[in-house]
Amino acid sequence: MKRIALFLFACFIAVPVFAQSPAVIQCAPQSGIKTVPVYGTAQAVWTVDTVSCDQPVSLLTMEQGYAKIRFGERTGYVDAKFVRLLQSQPEIEKRVAALEAQTKAAQQAAKPQGVPEQKPPATKKATPRGPSNTKISVGGWVGYTHPLEKKQKGGLAVGGNFDYRIIKPLVVEVRAWSMKRHFRAEDKGLSEGTLSAAAAQFSLFYHFDLRVRWALNLGGGGGYYFARKFDLGRGLAQSWNTLGFTIIEKLESAPGFHAGGSVDFRLTKKLGVNLDVRYCRVTSKGSWSQKDQISSETISGTFDHVKLDMVIAGIGFKYSF
Repeated sequence: MKRIALFLFACFIAVPVFAQSPAVIQCAPQSGIKTVPVYGTAQAVWTVDTVSCDQPVSLLTMEQGYAKIRFGERTGYVDAKFVRLLQSQPEIEKRVAALEAQTKAAQQAAKPQGVPEQKPPATKKATPRGPSNTKISVGGWVGYTHPLEKKQKGGLAVGGNFDYRIIKPLVVEVRAWSMKRHFRAEDKGLSEGTLSAAAAQFSLFYHFDLRVRWALNLGGGGGYYFARKFDLGRGLAQSWNTLGFTIIEKLESAPGFHAGGSVDFRLTKKLGVNLDVRYCRVTSKGSWSQKDQISSETISGTFDHVKLDMVIAGIGFKYSF
């Protein structure tokens, strides 16, 4: 009974030794480390956050070479080598050694006699897969454009993007992509045919960390949409050519804006995949010309308010530096 009481007493006094002891995160100047990962358990299986070098914290307990700290309103575990107490170091080390010796003696006293000590099975230390603390990432994606106009048909879109984190929650994105848009019937002056276009979009997103590997991005921005070429439908072009006329139709480039979001899933510390959906609003105008192949007489005209509004859904990857 006395041994059990001694063991319980040692467990209870293990907490107050460091309760709310002021400390600081200390990194070696030559290491180049700016932040230290904070783990959810003393086994360092997953990261829950990071703390900066020289950041003040409160030391709560020591477990298996890891220090449990309080930073702000949160708690977690960091490698003990990064924690420096702001009290007298020799005094603290003396109290730690005394506590560890007392705890070990109490555990030995509470253990039944004649039972051999069993070592816990060795566990492989998992590599943390938390969000990268880097500022720059690049990636590519492929998706489908769905027009909101009934006389238009969507097509495949491919592109790439460059992301830069201004501050922790805000990310600036530059995206370039190309697409094809099919017009199934005459639409405000534009005949049946296929439009080849490209776009450059500039966005500002708010980044939400959902879990260790998951993140949500919401935002929007503006861009410019380049109408590179419009090809008349094959049957329509042949019909006009049979009649002796050459028809040329052009669509002008135009600005637009967009809004949407994406969900990121990080496979490793550097590489992740994402699902992106955004709404784009674009209105353009254009011109047409009809040339008589015999007399070379040409007539022309213009048309406006051609809506190119669309919803784009795509899947892609990101690599962080």
